[in-house]
Amino acid sequence: GQGRKFWQKITTVIEAGVGPQVHGNTGKLRAFQPNDPSTIALHEHFKALMSMGEVRATQFIRDAINNTSLRDDDDDNVYLPSNDGTRPSYYQYCSSLGYKACPTATGNIKVTWLGSNNNQPKPAVISIHTYHRFWRLHYPNLKIQQNQPSLKQATPIKMMKPVSTPPKQKPI
Repeated sequence: GQGRKFWQKITTVIEAGVGPQVHGNTGKLRAFQPNDPSTIALHEHFKALMSMGEVRATQFIRDAINNTSLRDDDDDNVYLPSNDGTRPSYYQYCSSLGYKACPTATGNIKVTWLGSNNNQPKPAVISIHTYHRFWRLHYPNLKIQQNQPSLKQATPIKMMKPVSTPPKQKPI
């Protein structure tokens, strides 16, 4: 069992009225409220991104040539071109809200309001971290297409010359 000092400490804490701390998120709203204007703007932005993406045509092509084999690479993902990465997409999102987002020398992103009247209400803009989190949570099938090396960029295979042995010389 426990010793006498242990139970004395427990009794002292209970008599003092000290209990467990309340969690910091108690009473707060969850992130990405459905009716929040910033959430609505994000959904509109990602719907536009989804319309710019491409679906891989593997199943379509197999159906067209009557190949009924199953493949593991069939997916429902929508792929954005590789030049439309997450940062350019975030810059486009900020631009649609009236902000200019540009990278700093340290790799952070500086967001500047472009509105002409500073008295007009500015729409809320989220950080790039929250942008990534929203993307992963609500649009997990929207992917960035990986760069595929083209045939011109592929290194050619060098043909090795056959190794020939020099002819044996007769001793003199």
